Amino acid sequence: MIDDISFYAASKIVKNDHDRDQEFIDLVKSILQTRPDEEIFIKPLVLFDRE
Repeated sequence: MIDDISFYAASKIVKNDHDRDQEFIDLVKSILQTRPDEEIFIKPLVLFDRE
């Protein structure tokens, strides 16, 4: 008997990638920096600075 969950794409296993995509990270940072006066954009930037 096959479990119903095996038919849903969201049920598949996702493996973490240990390699960082620095180009993508830089893109996200540049987008967030476009609105430095808004708290919702500032909070993620603080996380980038912790690295």
